[in-house]
Amino acid sequence: MNASTVIAQPLVAQLETYRPTLPESVAERQRAACARFLSRGFPVRRDEEWKYTPVQGIANRAFALPDAGEALPQTTPTELEWPHGETRQWRFVDGRLVAAPDAPPEGVFALPLAVALADPFWQERFAALATSEHSSFVDLNTALASGGLCLRITAPVATPLEIVWQVSAGVAGEGASIPLAVHPRLLVVVEAGASATLIEHAIGDAASSHFVNAVSEITLARNAQLTHYVVQELPAAVQQIATHAVAVDANACYRSFNIQLGGRLARHDFNVHLHAPEAVAELEGLYLVGARQHIDTHTRLFHEAAATTSRERYRLIGLERGRGVFKGKVRVAPGAAKSDAQQSVKSLLLHPGAEIDAKPELEIYTDDVTCSHGATVGQLDRDARFYLLSRGLSPQEADALLIFAFAEAVVEAVTLPALKTYLTERLVGRLPDRDILEEQL
Repeated sequence: MNASTVIAQPLVAQLETYRPTLPESVAERQRAACARFLSRGFPVRRDEEWKYTPVQGIANRAFALPDAGEALPQTTPTELEWPHGETRQWRFVDGRLVAAPDAPPEGVFALPLAVALADPFWQERFAALATSEHSSFVDLNTALASGGLCLRITAPVATPLEIVWQVSAGVAGEGASIPLAVHPRLLVVVEAGASATLIEHAIGDAASSHFVNAVSEITLARNAQLTHYVVQELPAAVQQIATHAVAVDANACYRSFNIQLGGRLARHDFNVHLHAPEAVAELEGLYLVGARQHIDTHTRLFHEAAATTSRERYRLIGLERGRGVFKGKVRVAPGAAKSDAQQSVKSLLLHPGAEIDAKPELEIYTDDVTCSHGATVGQLDRDARFYLLSRGLSPQEADALLIFAFAEAVVEAVTLPALKTYLTERLVGRLPDRDILEEQL
């Protein structure tokens, strides 16, 4: 183990007496990931990729693993559990599947992770895209993952697919309570010519203080399309690390909406590889960072073939003493001529104690490309505010509408009406002067 890296003793004990949690078909990969994590440990502040996000609160704390042997009853989600409109929903509590559709839509094949890994198709794809290059949390997930879902989409699917990742208020241990560490894994394959909409929604009981370390591996074949919504509304004491690894083939399109509203510490990494001509990635994101919250997103877009396109737009709002971090990197590889990458990050600070660090990066190793990026951090637009005041609005009303409009730029792009309404309500509920907004909208 790295001498400078502290890992809570219960976790070290869990890993030193490690037994693979998934079928024997992937056990060797799990053992290797366990060994790498014990050697490398958690990221520290001198790691450039973790410079602004300390994880000592995770590394030094004792967490218990969910009891894999405890079976939970499975049910069919009711309509009351579909706030985003009609979807086909899989619901997990502390990483264990508790509800699934009676039948997935035509063209969708879904299996629990432990069941799917009996199939060579899924064995080949487990731990194939998500690597520990940027974070040892991926190895920790690979070693300890015991629950999750595998989705194979073979045709255009109209009904949105939804996965609810819920954390409970339950704790392990006798006497002093110990929160849980949950390591869910999601594998998605969208076959050639297929398309779908996928919603991942992270929620939990208010009293929960668990640690969630999630990894998703998503593959889009030729001419495939996936619209992927990630909505994070975890309780105030939960810490979440999530890694999304995406591979996009020729003429395929991956669209991502990353909405971060909850949690105490939330770090999301999106690593998107455009590895064939005409592949497209569009990333949109919005965070609201309030008191005692730390939200961090790192996006990495790799243009690895000619004529690939990426678009990225993020909006960050700092409230009270919240801390927001965004780092977006675009890398254009040698030979990836005629790549087109545009990145825009705008941040709004609404409190003297709020802090936002935004850092766009471009690495270009070929000629004949179109690439641009921009990042701003500031306060409300004075000219726009003056205009609204001249139209008879009070200063409080003008400020409320301008803040909402800043965030609405991302929500407006959501194409599912029910989800758009849900996100707008959540947004209004978190912004200052919500009474004014509810009256005006």
